Amino acid sequence: YLKWSGPTRFRQGDQPDLGLFVFNQGEQPVKAELLSGPPGSQRSQTLELAKGVNYIPLAQQPLSDGDWSAELRQDGQVRDRLAVRFNLLADGWQVEQMQNLSLAAASNPLQLPADARDVRLRLA
Repeated sequence: YLKWSGPTRFRQGDQPDLGLFVFNQGEQPVKAELLSGPPGSQRSQTLELAKGVNYIPLAQQPLSDGDWSAELRQDGQVRDRLAVRFNLLADGWQVEQMQNLSLAAASNPLQLPADARDVRLRLA
């Protein structure tokens, strides 16, 4: 079976060395095929899996915000699937910001950056 081994949040432009763990629960080494990557651009890799835990480094590829998946096949049959969602943050460090907002009877728009996360509202 498959297990993800790394983070899922990155900054724009990061080029991490990613990998996953593939477990062979049999008694003998086996051959398998791994298809991995974002939908529409998955890459195939032939594996020789020793008994127990096998760490499989993945080929470096540009990261994109969204889904990534892996599929392990043996003898033409799917043995396991794994889905991961990557989140890319704006380049640079996120900083905490505070805004005071005077409420009006009509609309009260907030001016937030597109990559704002963990937004909190406190009424005083």
